[in-house]
Amino acid sequence: MALKITLYTDGVIAPLQKQLEECSNIILFGLQTLEQITKDPPEAGIIEGTIFHPMKIWDNKLNIETKKENFKNWLIKKWFEDLIKWIELSLREACTYVSIFNMPIKEINTEDDLNQYTSKIRKEVSELHIPIMIKRIENHLVNPLVYKKQILSINKGRNCLVHRNGIVSEKDINNKEEDVLKIEWIRLGFFYENGWIKEEVSGAWKMIPWWSSLALEPREELINFKKWDKIEFDYKIFNELIITCLHFWYNLISCLPNNNNPNEMISAENPNVD
Repeated sequence: MALKITLYTDGVIAPLQKQLEECSNIILFGLQTLEQITKDPPEAGIIEGTIFHPMKIWDNKLNIETKKENFKNWLIKKWFEDLIKWIELSLREACTYVSIFNMPIKEINTEDDLNQYTSKIRKEVSELHIPIMIKRIENHLVNPLVYKKQILSINKGRNCLVHRNGIVSEKDINNKEEDVLKIEWIRLGFFYENGWIKEEVSGAWKMIPWWSSLALEPREELINFKKWDKIEFDYKIFNELIITCLHFWYNLISCLPNNNNPNEMISAENPNVD
């Protein structure tokens, strides 16, 4: 009996897709809550009835605006950490996928052989960082990745936030010519054709010629941070970063080998199995 191996793309994108909406909700809730806080909350105390009494553990002399700014910085850092964590998990699934797709089929004779090979691959990719994983995946794709530079730049922003508290240093510079940390992403906008030129729709919809056709298209965006700048974003950019991640993954899935069916990616039989 032949050993049949079927791969599905759902496992590749699932870790990222599941969390992107939650990431967006968390950052929105945090920023909206922050705007509503105008004074320090009451001091926290120990539950009444114990031998302890409510007390101020340390003398916190920071004003409310400084505390709000510190919280915003923490929120941005945690959001980037979570976003990159789920990108990493999905990339590990993609690495496993292409490795199984290109495995030495003659050496896989039983289900135990397959499980051992898969475990070995998962252990190997668990130690890889995002740039290395992308490079490994690219070697097996049928088309080039479209949004690779955006994902790599978002990862650079995450490294700066986590390791240097968002203050750009020499280690974070990814554009040597301009000596800046360039973070890139895409946004979606409505465009219409005006003669030979495509123009983006503004708030004045009534000014669009009635014969024009509208299209929702991605456009590249970027922001440069100079050395010793502090990384800051607003909620609009956060959502656009999420959109960028989704576009990256849809493009990646479309580039996976043998992508004839969006659900069943490969069905390979080992003729050596009895």
